[in-house]
Amino acid sequence: MISLKVNYEEDDYIPAVRSYLLRKPKFIALFTFLYLLTICLLRVLMGGGPGFEFDWFLLYAITTLLCYIGLLFYVLPHQRYRHSFKSVEEHRFHIAEQGIFYETDYANGVLPWRRCTKVLERKRFYLFEHEGRRVTVIPKRAFKNRLEENEFRELLKSKLPPAMSSKLLKWKEPEPGEGYVPPEKAPDWR
Repeated sequence: MISLKVNYEEDDYIPAVRSYLLRKPKFIALFTFLYLLTICLLRVLMGGGPGFEFDWFLLYAITTLLCYIGLLFYVLPHQRYRHSFKSVEEHRFHIAEQGIFYETDYANGVLPWRRCTKVLERKRFYLFEHEGRRVTVIPKRAFKNRLEENEFRELLKSKLPPAMSSKLLKWKEPEPGEGYVPPEKAPDWR
């Protein structure tokens, strides 16, 4: 059993939300539909007659796209994090043969391996998507060393379907005598 303790930070939560959203085809379709609808409304409001200026329309279209992207991928995730319980509680994970057991001061639960629909490994975290559009994020800095992280990966590979684990998990072989210790706190990049 692997036991981890972590306090989530914005540097853990925001990239995980972005990765999750970008991997959802329904979200991408809805985003595209709303953008095209906005552009069509702009075209109608600007009048599409003979005096229509395409340059201004193009400028409005690009500005609208940048506003949508900024709102969905920067403003809303930061606001959601600040108002979430994840920003103040310590999370404890116990990873075992049965699944991922998690506990906080206010909630306890288990995520059985059979309920994992997707697992995504990124540079700083593991993202588990499970039934009901729920997500569990485990930051890599929660592991004591790379050997513990590789033990976690081995457990994942044994419990997940081969197609899922081979596509999403990157394997890193520990170097002999390596003294890798992840930082306790994520660096402040502001």
